[in-house]
Amino acid sequence: MKRNVIVTGASRGLGRAVVMRLAQHGWNVSFGARAVGELQALDLELERLGYSCAYRQLDVSLAASVSAFFDWSIDKYGLPDAVVHSAGVYGPFGNSQSVNCEAWNRTISINLGGTFLVAQRAIDAMQRAGGGRIVVLSGGGATSPMPNISAYAASKAGVVRLVESLALEVESYGIAINAVAPGLMATDMLNTLLAENRDVVGASFYDRMQDAKDRGEDSLPDAVDLIAFLLDRTIPGLTGRLISAKWDPWRNWDTEAPELLDRDAFTLRRIVPGNKRSPR
Repeated sequence: MKRNVIVTGASRGLGRAVVMRLAQHGWNVSFGARAVGELQALDLELERLGYSCAYRQLDVSLAASVSAFFDWSIDKYGLPDAVVHSAGVYGPFGNSQSVNCEAWNRTISINLGGTFLVAQRAIDAMQRAGGGRIVVLSGGGATSPMPNISAYAASKAGVVRLVESLALEVESYGIAINAVAPGLMATDMLNTLLAENRDVVGASFYDRMQDAKDRGEDSLPDAVDLIAFLLDRTIPGLTGRLISAKWDPWRNWDTEAPELLDRDAFTLRRIVPGNKRSPR
């Protein structure tokens, strides 16, 4: 029997690649984003290949849009076995004194608020289904300061702590939720950053991103592999974690992973000098 998956932010980049991978692996894929034209182009390609997929426009920052999308997907394919939330934006670039406050708040609404809205509906559906897997996209902004891109950084740190909190709420329902740090990928989001003024973004960070793009640092396929892994595996302790596609040993995990016995591993925690473990 085919499994059902919902993918947000599917019009381009990583979200689009996830749709293609899961469709190739036999999933029924419901996918959405704001850019209808790009969704239509993806749908035509999937239809030509004979895959079972369908799309609908989606704005993850709007509760009504998220609810309508889930209702439509469930009506078409049934309750989801998995949800991959890939929608997100960089938001405004510049120091905190110069950025537009509305644009800053809009970034939080999309990246963090949208994650909550999608997770809320996903959990509701999966409780009715008897379990499921949720994967959301985080990134370097969650674990390192990002001056001049503060809305993005703050929202992604919030996403990871939200994932940790929700994981404890829903573990007893057979629902696992994890965040993925995909690494730097040559997507439209990176191109958007590099199209900005170097001084506005921050010369050091800008140059590092340009250098990484020129060298082809990290890869989109690795991130897709990790997401597919998280949807397919049932491993004790693999929930409420932030997993790096590039740096973490997830490819070595099978039916169990000793690293996951530590509830603080692959999470956001406060470091106290001299203490092996951080206070909660």
